[in-house]
Amino acid sequence: MAGGGNGFVSAVLDHIAGAGEATASEVEKALRSASRSISASEKTWGTYTRLLMSWLHYAQLAYVDGELLRPVAHPPSDELQERRFNKATFKPNVFMPSVRPI
Repeated sequence: MAGGGNGFVSAVLDHIAGAGEATASEVEKALRSASRSISASEKTWGTYTRLLMSWLHYAQLAYVDGELLRPVAHPPSDELQERRFNKATFKPNVFMPSVRPI
């Protein structure tokens, strides 16, 4: 998994589509690699990883199964377009690098 910004999200989705799943540890390692300019504690990287995995699950782009991230079939595009993504999804002042609905 590689890439920056939304390219990173695409890389994660491509990885799980091909491999069938990714562990939280694999996602965290890829996130750290794609975000080398960010200095954060171990706990913060874990938080970023859980937020990313939760966001992908919420957006129905992937399925979180414990510590695993698995692919899901994409819903019809009109269903995604009608979905509302709002800032209240995450706690205020939580930094999540380049994670936006595509």
